[in-house]
Amino acid sequence: MEYEALKYIDLDRRLIDKLRNLTPAEEAKVLKLSKRLIRGNVTGLLRQNAAVRLSATLKAAENTLLLYRNLDIDEEIYRATMDDIRIWCENFGNAGLLNIDWIKNHISCNLFKIGRLQYQMFRYTGTIKTCSRLPLRCGEKSIYIHIPQGEKLYERDCITSIETAGKFFAKYFTEHNYKYYFCQSWLLYENNRDYMQPDSNIVKFMNLFDIRYSAPNERQALERIFNLKAAAVSEIMSERKRLPAIERLPDNTSLQRAAKSYMLGGGRLGYGIGIIDKNKFDI
Repeated sequence: MEYEALKYIDLDRRLIDKLRNLTPAEEAKVLKLSKRLIRGNVTGLLRQNAAVRLSATLKAAENTLLLYRNLDIDEEIYRATMDDIRIWCENFGNAGLLNIDWIKNHISCNLFKIGRLQYQMFRYTGTIKTCSRLPLRCGEKSIYIHIPQGEKLYERDCITSIETAGKFFAKYFTEHNYKYYFCQSWLLYENNRDYMQPDSNIVKFMNLFDIRYSAPNERQALERIFNLKAAAVSEIMSERKRLPAIERLPDNTSLQRAAKSYMLGGGRLGYGIGIIDKNKFDI
């Protein structure tokens, strides 16, 4: 089976070999499931092995490429956006693709990587608690900013990305009339300032946002900073096991060392929710 999307996605050679070794029965299943994925239906794929999931995603990505061409969107944006498939395969040890629920956004032309950041068209559906602190009504159109892994988070790159994204959506998706960019991430936790340097990339990124809500839920920060699996995260979030589990955390980077020291001193990591007025970086 051939995959036109592989002209744009630099998958590990061993993974490509796995795709070529799918059985005829698996290939027939791939063609059926890829058509469902194009419509946003991932139910059948969730029951398949990681190689079949990846194969169906690559076939569905061919339809996405046609959509880009029909809209006259630069294929470099397609290349950058679909590179998330490579990243998530690598996160799974290059055995295939697991995170279909995330990648379906890329396939449906609902999410784009533009420069350093990713942008997802969505309607805000927050809790009563968070809605009361944001200028977004429940169901209001917005653009969700995601921060893909693997690159430094330089302030200038982020600003350029946001500026370019504003022009992109104004040109290609005028019907998605939005007022704010929205982001929910451990990177926006207000207490990050307690253990990070004021001139760090993360604090500079935080300063781009009007942060409206912070909560000491540590799960995402522990996963991202220390690359922890669920079991290790649960240990730290258990009061009985917390201190010895923190002491065992790696301290290979300056961020790990600072976060670990902060936690040993009684601090808690968390996440924040922030917004950016879409006109803030208009040029």
